[in-house]
Amino acid sequence: MNVRVWYRKMRKRIENKAIVLMYHRVADLLIDPFELSVSTANFEKQVYLLKKNYNVLSTEEIVYNLKKGKVTPNAVCLTFDDGYSDNYINALPVLEKYKCQATFYITTGLVGKPQLYWWDELQYIFLHTPILPKKLEIDINGELIEEDLQNNGVLLASDWFRSRSWLFEDIPPTQRCSLFKNIWAKLKPLPHEEQRCVLKKLKTWANLPPFFGTDFFPMTNEQLKEVSKNPLISLGIHTHTHPSLALCDNDTQNNEIVDCKNYLQDFKTHTIPTISYPFGEFNDQTLAIAKKEQLMGGFTTNEQFVTKRTDPLCIGRFQVKNWSEGELEQHIKCWLKK
Repeated sequence: MNVRVWYRKMRKRIENKAIVLMYHRVADLLIDPFELSVSTANFEKQVYLLKKNYNVLSTEEIVYNLKKGKVTPNAVCLTFDDGYSDNYINALPVLEKYKCQATFYITTGLVGKPQLYWWDELQYIFLHTPILPKKLEIDINGELIEEDLQNNGVLLASDWFRSRSWLFEDIPPTQRCSLFKNIWAKLKPLPHEEQRCVLKKLKTWANLPPFFGTDFFPMTNEQLKEVSKNPLISLGIHTHTHPSLALCDNDTQNNEIVDCKNYLQDFKTHTIPTISYPFGEFNDQTLAIAKKEQLMGGFTTNEQFVTKRTDPLCIGRFQVKNWSEGELEQHIKCWLKK
């Protein structure tokens, strides 16, 4: 074996590593194609495991350590993206019970708005609604989508059960899953107001009643104020309207980051400025803006553990799914070997 290759492998084995965990929701969902949610019962088991077996650090500690060129051994860090109300309702009491630190990355332009995030609203329309019109005809960004719905728009029980086990990266098992995936891809690059406009048309087409599951909504202003006062919780930037920054021009990226940063600064928390990139997507312009705004850390969705050589603006994270404590422990052990 080449000496340099052997040295790199040995260094990788013995160097200190930290794991940053990525959560989104703590809720019991019937359909979760992105695997974004951990049930309330499993979340408590996971937090108990983490506090018992690992050094749970804040994002601030992770970043400060990197600035000093060191990594705390056996360390994990908890982050939550988007700013769902269930982070306050379901996750926060568990974090307080076990005195576990975490960072909530907030999409500030949606705080206090009694509406679903666009991807959840789209899912509600196509994967949950029992009866839809027989034909869909809608223009999205100049492209006309026309489709005759199977079964005269009725959601069959068999299709419902197939939707429950479907994961977004897999081949859609039903026409409704295929429509959801196709329209999701067309909405993702659009500005927030255009997304809302398309969803308004879809809701009118589907004749949907109002949605009342408030824990599916973004945090209220009151909830965010309470969270900001909690010494266990840090707040971080997740942009103002949750675009994919890599798909935005420089001015839009700058506004999204600065508006979010300014909003959070009004809470006068102890938080150091860090960002979680929506969808994990960013580019050189994003990093230049982060540096200009003196952001100290940036978190991606790249599955990479933290070492002393990690770029503080490109810290990897591992998505936590609806696992038992034993399953989570096995995944952490596997991640540390990557």
